[in-house]
Amino acid sequence: MGNFQVTPLSNIVIVISLIIYIIYIQVAERRFKAKKYVVLPIVFIWLTISVIKKIKGGIEQAAPGIIMLIVIGLICGVIAGFITKIYRKEDGNLYIKGGWQMLLFLIISLPIRTILSHLITSLPQEIGLDYATAYLLRLTFLFIGRTIVIYMRVPDFWNVIHSQREERKLRRKERKLRRKSKRK
Repeated sequence: MGNFQVTPLSNIVIVISLIIYIIYIQVAERRFKAKKYVVLPIVFIWLTISVIKKIKGGIEQAAPGIIMLIVIGLICGVIAGFITKIYRKEDGNLYIKGGWQMLLFLIISLPIRTILSHLITSLPQEIGLDYATAYLLRLTFLFIGRTIVIYMRVPDFWNVIHSQREERKLRRKERKLRRKSKRK
């Protein structure tokens, strides 16, 4: 019992709130933002590489755990990418929605992913994977797997990015004009 720790109630509430928010975001309908599928994978990869470089004991000893986490993340990401509905509405914009299938997948996969990550982090300390590193690895490759599927499912992906950039530029110009007109 020397390693037993009590988690404060505030931490539990924060974690539960985050889980509920993540599930809501995955299930609810929202406008498809293509830049999310370009920028976030790059940021996650950079963070993951910087964390993996600092693993105690070296990457060679941690390789089995890292490979298992990569596989878990990719499998879950690909499944999530195929479950997600991507469709065009009357306004011409793409929308993305997980629906009840995504909710079911999350309810089934979250405990399994958590248990597998816990088992991997419970391996001898020489391996050097802590829970935060394991979670980051799993999340990075989940997002990469999902992004690959989204690229495949949205054939005009780069056109969507370009059109969304143009829309943002127009909105910025309109805001500037409104601010100028208010000042006068």
